[in-house]
This record gives sequence, C-alpha cells and structure tokens, in this order.
Amino acid sequence: MPKSILLIALSFSLYLSVIAAAQSAVSPLPLLVEQCLRLQPAEQVLISSPTPLRNIDDAVAKSRALEASMLSLFNVKDRLRYYKSQPIAPEYQESLLQCQLHLADLMAETLTSPVLAQLLRFNNQENEEQFQLGLRWRGLADDNANLIYKSQLHTSQAAVKQGLRSQALTLQFGNTNCDINHEREAQSIPQTGKKSFDKNIAAYLIKQKDSRCQQLVWNAYQGRAREKNAKALARIIRLKNEAAARVGYRDHTDYSLSKQFLSTPELVKAFLNSVTRRVDSPPWKFGISLSQSPKTEVAQFDSISMLTRLYKAAEPLGFNVEIVTDNIHRVWHQDRLLGDIFFSEAPTIRADTLRFPVVGSQFGQLQISSKPLLNSYRDQQALIKATALALATLASSSHHYLINALGETRDTSQLGRLWLEYTLTDTILPPLNDDSREQKLALYGRQLKIFRAKVALNFYSSAEPKLYPNLSNEFIRAFGKKWGKTEDYGYNFFAIADEGPMYYQHIWQESLAKYVYQKTKNCQDQVKVFDILMINEPSSRLEQRLETLLGSPITAKSLIKRINDVTLSQDQRPITCSL
Repeated sequence: MPKSILLIALSFSLYLSVIAAAQSAVSPLPLLVEQCLRLQPAEQVLISSPTPLRNIDDAVAKSRALEASMLSLFNVKDRLRYYKSQPIAPEYQESLLQCQLHLADLMAETLTSPVLAQLLRFNNQENEEQFQLGLRWRGLADDNANLIYKSQLHTSQAAVKQGLRSQALTLQFGNTNCDINHEREAQSIPQTGKKSFDKNIAAYLIKQKDSRCQQLVWNAYQGRAREKNAKALARIIRLKNEAAARVGYRDHTDYSLSKQFLSTPELVKAFLNSVTRRVDSPPWKFGISLSQSPKTEVAQFDSISMLTRLYKAAEPLGFNVEIVTDNIHRVWHQDRLLGDIFFSEAPTIRADTLRFPVVGSQFGQLQISSKPLLNSYRDQQALIKATALALATLASSSHHYLINALGETRDTSQLGRLWLEYTLTDTILPPLNDDSREQKLALYGRQLKIFRAKVALNFYSSAEPKLYPNLSNEFIRAFGKKWGKTEDYGYNFFAIADEGPMYYQHIWQESLAKYVYQKTKNCQDQVKVFDILMINEPSSRLEQRLETLLGSPITAKSLIKRINDVTLSQDQRPITCSL
C-alpha cells in the first residue's frame, strides 16, 4: 500500500508543533499551562446524551466519546511529565503547579462521574477492547477513591525520599583505623571517637582493603535514614493498611497483589524463592570484585549509526524506520504509520513519551536523547533500552489511550517492551562472559532486587508468621554473608515507600519476558510473534496471548515453574517454537 502523502504531511506538521518543545525547557511552558487551564471536565461533553446503555454498541460509542473528550487532558499530562523531567526556571514552577492541580481536579471529576459509573456497570464481556478499557478505568477509579488519603501518603513519601537523599554518616571508628588516612575530608571529634563521613561510599569501599571496615561503613550507610524515616514509613504502612481494610482486605500486601498476575503473597514468594541465586561477594566487597573484572569490549558507534543498526534489527518484526533527517525518524509497521521519534544529543541516554498513539485519533511521538559517541557496552545497552521503549510505545494499536498507556496489570505492563529489548540486544550486542564486569553487575543487581522484594513483601503484611520469618537467612542465601542489622532492612531504598509489595514486578517481568523470548526466538515468523504479543489488534487478554505463544497451561504457578526449569536446565539445545 503506498504511504500516504497526507499522513506524512500531517505527521510533519505535528512534529513542527512539538520539536520546539522538545528542544526547549522554558519557552513552550506558558502555552502549555494556558492550554491546561482551559481544559473542561469531560462529563460536560457527554451530558447532552445521558441515555441508558441498551447494548454493547451503545457502550462502545459512549466509551469512545468519553475518551475523545479526555484525550487533550491525557496529552497535556504526558507533556507536563516530560517538562518536569527537564530543568524548569523558578518563574514557571507556580504555574505548573496550578496546571497539575487543575488536571487532578478534572481527572477526579471524571472518575466520580455518572457517565463512567454507567460504563463500568455495563457488562463488557462481549467486547474484548471494552473489557480491557474497563480494567484501566476501574484501576484509576480505585486509586482515586480517597484524595485525603493520597495527600497524606504523598507527603509521607516525600519525607522518606528526603531522608534517603542525605549522604551524611556519623561513624564510631574508635581504634579500628577505618578512616582512609590520605583523605582529610573527615573531621575528628576526639571526645566521642566519632567522625563525620562525607566520602563517596562506593569509592571508599573500593579503596578500603580491611573487610571489617568495609562492612562497618556499608552497614552504617544502609541504616543512615532509619531514624529519620521511621515515623514517615510507619505512617505510610498505617495509611495503606487502613485503605486495604476499607475494601475488605487483611492488609496492603494482600490488596496490592490482588489485581496482579501474581495475585497472592504466596505466589510472589514462590517466584522470588525460585530465582534466588548466590552471588560471589557480599555488597561491601562487591566494588572491589567489580573493579577487578574485565569490561566487555565493543566497537565504538556514533548514536545515529547505532540507531540505524537497531532499526535494521527491528525489520524482521515488521518495522520500517525512515530517517528523514538526523533528528526526525518516522516509524512504520506493516505499512501502518505509527508516529515519529525525535532524536537529540544529550549527556544521558533516555526515551521520553511526548504523546501516546491512539488508533484513529493521533500518531505517537517520542524523543530519544543520546550521547554522541557510544564506546561502552553500558551506553549501547542504554540506547537499546530507549529504542525498545520507543518502538513498543509506538506499536500500541488500541482505539483507547488508556489501553495503550497502561498495562492489563502492573506486573505485566512492560512485558512487550522487555521482550523487544531482549530481541534487539541479542542481535546487536555480543554475549557476556560470566566473569565480565557487566555480567557480574547484572547478577548482583538482580539479587539485590530480589532480596529487597522479600523485605517489601513482609513490610506491609500483618500476617503472622511473616512470609519470611528470618530475612537474615534470605540475605545469606543471596550474598553468602550475614547482614546483622535486620532493623535496617526496610529503610535503605525509596521503593519501600512507593512500590511496596509491588517491588517484585521488575524481576518478574524481566524473567517472564526472557522466557517468552527464549521460547519464540526460533520461530520463523517473527512478525506473527510480535503481532500476538504487542500489536494485539483483537485486544486478547494476556493469558490468551501467552497460551498461543507458549502453549498451555498458562497459570502463575505453571509459569514460575517453567521459568525456573529453563533457568536451571543444563541442556543447551535450541528451544523449538510453540507456534
């Protein structure tokens, strides 16, 4: 099918309206705020047709009308999130706050409106896309149920974040000679034997050769925020458990997991136990171990050349990317225009969503920022991650913003992106040796996340005995050494206050995506694999798509076992395609 000149012209005109915003963190803000403050409640658009829903066609029509009236709000919200990630001049901060409050008010009006309540009461089982849309609306409505609770929660979470930002430690060195003598930043306090510690913790652990001192300083650093954050975290636990009790759950752990693919604490525990592996050094010695490991050598590429290789690697999946200019990359899939990627050079590598695609309403727009030269495995991997995010976002194929922007469950929302990341990585980067710095860092980081997920699972649970009665043993299982200060376990990472029991989702999605990749990488028709997993035009539920790709049974328990069996298997024969 010939590519439409009209579509290209439309896409380019949309780009002109965005590229100035993408290249400037100041000048577009007044216009954005003005647009934001002019937004009206969605229900006013629909109030003229409050007729009862007689059939699924009525429900579909009203859902699309509601979504169309909300699309400007969603677009402004996404653009606002982008600008908040950039430096913002002080004179614009107050107006941006007003915009945020206005958006929150409009969203709250919609989530409590009779129109949405009518749609959620309607039986959407006849239409898969309507069912998927209902899941998203219900999730938003549940999260918005108690605004006072949310305000108190955000205040406490901000206090925890502030407490963790402090790098200051006061250590009782005594006569242990743990100070590094040639560094004079520390100020002695002879009367108490205490010294303020303002060195970089990672640099200290590498330079310090005494293992006792390494552990002493590492322990102190992990507990640096416990006293500051104890009250705020206790308040967060109370607020979240009270909210769970109001809707009939024992505690926040049970409630937060009830809507996930791994829907019970017992399933999450089974998964975490199955992926626990001991690494070769405890955290306080890991810096030295890492510094002594060889880096993985890669050929140097400039960012545009690397992106060109990535776009080429995505072609077997049905993608075609036109590099119109170095800064404009137009993305097609199977002759369907998806949208544009805007490229710019920057000190860090990242992808930002400027606008989600909505079939029939708007094309997608993303920005990829990258260093000019990529001369390390880490930098090239970061650009692969950014490209996978951009292509996965643009490939969304629903008529509804919420389906394209939110996952069916939180713990499966990144599955397609991660699968695409594994696919591109396997094509572009060399395999890692077991003793390489990158492989050691990946394995260590994974086990640290697994241990923290176990801590988070316990933290909000009121069950007795706890799922993990002895977390000290879990630390030993992962790192081979004891971390004696068990009281510090829950106070050294912000996700305990933000994600809580959902912290496991990162490891779970990585594990599931890797398993799906291993099971499908030998399929001859990779376009079909991509269509089933990510395009999903029929709006099939995840279990249906996984059953098609992997074969049955598709349950949480069976997938945990299958993932573990593949990980432990010593059989290196290729896995045959299930399609």
